Amino acid sequence: MIYVIQTNPKQEDYLLRQLEYTGINAYCPSERMIIRSKGRWHENEKKIFSGYIFIDSDYSAELHQKIRRLDGYLRFLGEPSPLSDNETEQIKWLCNNGKPVTVSHYIETKCGILFIDGILSKTSFRILKMYPRQKRVKVSVSVNGRNFKVFLPAEKSEL
Repeated sequence: MIYVIQTNPKQEDYLLRQLEYTGINAYCPSERMIIRSKGRWHENEKKIFSGYIFIDSDYSAELHQKIRRLDGYLRFLGEPSPLSDNETEQIKWLCNNGKPVTVSHYIETKCGILFIDGILSKTSFRILKMYPRQKRVKVSVSVNGRNFKVFLPAEKSEL
């Protein structure tokens, strides 16, 4: 079961290391963004859900007390309640096996957009909007019953 915990601002990496050290499986999805600044494209890594960490464990009072003592921890989201199966699948998809999400390439066909590689080629989640100039795609992801709009890197491929 996956639970969501809230962290102090900018403390995700620090808390992740502490959780790993205590033997708790934890995720914090990140992406490698492509940003245009001063006429040049630069890569920058950022957290997709800033201030939140997802832990994969069975909940118990002992686990709660162990996590509560760690620096950077604020609270469990919910009562704490686990994510649904669909939400768990989405979070594991965004975690990308512990690697940052990188650029997905797409081509335009008569039927629409077709992703040929990257994380977006492995999904059927709802794409809300394409931003070709910014090299971004907006997708809808639900966490704990709330819908979030997540921007992921995407670039048109010239085949």
